[in-house]
Amino acid sequence: MTGSVSVVIPVHNGMRYLERAVASALEQSEVAEVIVVDDEAPEPVPDSVRASHLVRVVSQARSGPGAARNTGVRLAKQELVAFLDADDEWLPNKLGLQLVRLRAGGAAYSTTAFRYVVEHGVLLSEQASHAMEREQHGEIPSTLVLRRDAFFRVGPFAENLKTAEDVEWFLRAQKQRLCQYRVDEVLVLKRLWRGGLTSSASGALGDLFKVLRASLRAATPRVS
Repeated sequence: MTGSVSVVIPVHNGMRYLERAVASALEQSEVAEVIVVDDEAPEPVPDSVRASHLVRVVSQARSGPGAARNTGVRLAKQELVAFLDADDEWLPNKLGLQLVRLRAGGAAYSTTAFRYVVEHGVLLSEQASHAMEREQHGEIPSTLVLRRDAFFRVGPFAENLKTAEDVEWFLRAQKQRLCQYRVDEVLVLKRLWRGGLTSSASGALGDLFKVLRASLRAATPRVS
């Protein structure tokens, strides 16, 4: 089968996981190209990642994950685009199950269920630990595949946010009322590790608060 999907992988501090992320993408028969966006990572992209003729590595000054994903979409050659964070991993047939519905013409984008993989050294409360053992149905970039025109209709990821840029993007997608197809099967492993967690809990919550506040303001009708 000829690949029809461009995969965008931003990387900054998850370089040690990048090889596995890229391999999990290349295992999908639907992949035409993998664009690794080196967001001024402190370590070089491994030669093993560059070895495949389907992988293209581009570099940019440190701008954050939102900007890195936007760069990847601009460079994408295919009309279908999927995102994968460098420290996450796709399970077999992830794209295949999603593309069935997208190709049928009924949806603009698709997401899947995912599961957390918590590495040693990440401290979680007992309640949070139990919650993360279950499959998750929230929307994260690594589950997303969409039509390129749908991405531009929603608009790029916010580049002024250090975190929660994905939450902000999905909120805008919902406001556009784009048709979504959700695969209720765990097809993505979302890794939690100390170096991959947000830089500070307060900063992450601050960005999330800004996103939610702006969304609420936009949804509230003005009284003249």
